[in-house]
Amino acid sequence: MKKNVVKLSAFLLLMFPSLVSAETVQETIDTQKGSKIVQSSMTSESTIETSSSSNSESESISETSSSTIEESTSSSTTDTSTTQTTDSSEEQPDEDEISFEAVENKFITVINKEETIWKEINKETAGTTDSLFNRTFSVKEIATTKEGKIYYLLFDKDDKKIGYVTKEALKEAEGAQGIWQKNDQFLSLNNNNVEIYQNFDWKIKEARPAKDETLHAKGVYSHLNGNKYFSIYNKDNKWLGYVEEKNVSIAAGKQGLWRKMDDYVSVTKKNYSIWQNFGWTEKNNTTNLFNKTLHVKGYYNHFNGSVYYSLYDGNGNWQGYVNKNAVTKTSGRQGPWIKTSKYVTISNKNYSTYSNFNWQVRHKGTSIVNRTFKVTGRYEHLNGSTYYSLYDNNNKWFGYINKKGVKEGNGRQGAYIPSKDFVTVTKGNYSVWQNFNWKKKKSSSALQNKTYQVRGFYKHMNGDTYYSLYDNKGTWQGYLNATGAKVAPGKQGIWFGMNKQGTIAKGGYTTWQNFNWQKKGSTNSMLNKKYRVGGYYNHFNGDTYFSLYDNSGKWQGYLNSSAVRFKTTVSDYMGTTPDRVLNNLKRHEHDGFYVGTPFRGLSYDPAYSMSPRGRSNGYGPGMNCTGFVAYAYQDGGANLNKITQVANAWGGVANAYNWRDALTKHTDYETFGTIGQLLSSGKAKKGDIIYLEADFSKPGPDPHIGIFWGDYSSQNRFFHATWPATKISQIYSYTPYSKVYLFSL
Repeated sequence: MKKNVVKLSAFLLLMFPSLVSAETVQETIDTQKGSKIVQSSMTSESTIETSSSSNSESESISETSSSTIEESTSSSTTDTSTTQTTDSSEEQPDEDEISFEAVENKFITVINKEETIWKEINKETAGTTDSLFNRTFSVKEIATTKEGKIYYLLFDKDDKKIGYVTKEALKEAEGAQGIWQKNDQFLSLNNNNVEIYQNFDWKIKEARPAKDETLHAKGVYSHLNGNKYFSIYNKDNKWLGYVEEKNVSIAAGKQGLWRKMDDYVSVTKKNYSIWQNFGWTEKNNTTNLFNKTLHVKGYYNHFNGSVYYSLYDGNGNWQGYVNKNAVTKTSGRQGPWIKTSKYVTISNKNYSTYSNFNWQVRHKGTSIVNRTFKVTGRYEHLNGSTYYSLYDNNNKWFGYINKKGVKEGNGRQGAYIPSKDFVTVTKGNYSVWQNFNWKKKKSSSALQNKTYQVRGFYKHMNGDTYYSLYDNKGTWQGYLNATGAKVAPGKQGIWFGMNKQGTIAKGGYTTWQNFNWQKKGSTNSMLNKKYRVGGYYNHFNGDTYFSLYDNSGKWQGYLNSSAVRFKTTVSDYMGTTPDRVLNNLKRHEHDGFYVGTPFRGLSYDPAYSMSPRGRSNGYGPGMNCTGFVAYAYQDGGANLNKITQVANAWGGVANAYNWRDALTKHTDYETFGTIGQLLSSGKAKKGDIIYLEADFSKPGPDPHIGIFWGDYSSQNRFFHATWPATKISQIYSYTPYSKVYLFSL
């Protein structure tokens, strides 16, 4: 073989320089280059067979021969050199003790580091196997020493010679792919068009995994072509094929690759663990974040087949990893619409409602505070707040409001709003409710003009406010519509106007400077003296306090009404009660009993002018103004004889002059110059009798009488019989009047 020929020639030149000339050696080399078999001129040398080789290999032979000649020449110059050469040759095997064998289609993978790569075995090195570790090469020659040590001559993918490496540093492969090397990495394909190979004949597999799927590389081949090929499996341990390293991305673990995401999700499932890491250390549980909206900044497609979202709250605080199945994607930071049915009352004026979650203000909180709305749904926003969607009683949408700005109610009445107010009931025709199913507890007539404590109230969906009333003993009275009462400045209640003369009838009473009970004086010095009562308060404690003025108009303080004596009212004088008279009139206010009865003038028989349409007598329906008042009061329990016993001119109780004369003598009354003055005085109360004195300076003088029907003192309403029929209208008379009398019911 070629290497044996070169080495033998070098050996003969060294040992027998006189027999073999340099020209003979060069001829041998040239002969090798020309693929000839040359017979040496030496008588003792054997016939050497040569074979054709590559130019690279021939160049290697030339380099070796030249080196041998140089070594021979050098050995003859000094003893030291000869000694060194001799020592070196002793460490190396004889050239004819190495045998070489040409091989084909043999492949190996380097499995050891720090092994020498020899250009010439045990002579000239080319580095170590560190640079070749785990790489695959082709083998074209095997060298075996006398001692049996085997060297493989390695070539790379470009058929470039690498050198000789001992067999122990190598592992034979079945093909150019190299050996199967254990691997335990997780990866994903870089795109959906990556080629997956069935084998290393490069047969393409038709089925391939999805780009986002996390796969398991159980092994890897370092192919002769210089590329690595992973042997990949799915989660079900099904082999998928071979994929080139450049076409995949390696993950840090089974969780797969981090994939960027910018979505919002709502936690819609309970009892899912939220993980601290993929060693499955639990950080939290979805039960604690149920319905909360969170920000997903990224996710992992885990090898187990599940997707895990990386969650952050509205402040950017990381919450952990959660299985995708535990959450639902939303359209924005507000989260999903969650159906909700409840009633809430706006309790904080600093919270506005919004038209959208770009925070466009729809209603200022100051305009809707204390109003009650229906909630049809809510949003659990990423910012940590809950937003209710509000509708009013007419199903008009009012926007979104932060839950912190409302209080929840138990029904359409809304939330109970605590209060420390005091109110005086001013209306007697209201129901006082037991509950908001509208079960009636009592009538406000039983509470009218009395003062109560409002411990709380409700702003109902119907738009009304309902006071929860308590008396001075702490007894609950029920719920009253706020329009049936007025808020007072304190426990004293509201101010009632009055203009009456009274006499101090009892000594030992304190007059008060104010309702903090600062003493002003005593009735001992006022006993039996007359004072004007300018007005009064019906106090929460159950007593009435008059505001007293002396004859010069100087204020004397507040005095308990029980120390003052007045003339009697109309109901007192005529033996009935205000409630009986009022209730009778209210009962027939709209039923046509009185209203619509034709006007009929005065006759000698009072009954002629006292025949309402709802209960007409033998004369048929017809009433004059006085006949209506007489009939209404009589039907309310009044004793009409009290009138005729004092004055009984023609027509009797149907004559207005008889009422004027009897009432001015025995009851309290006020006089006014005009109807306007009456209405502005604040003294008229529903059911009081108004008498319009005739103006006797004008032709055909005629008085007019009727009943004040205002719900409050300034309301211009009059229940009276006039031409052409009985009606409720403003206060007027068909004939001129000179004075207005007000007789208290």
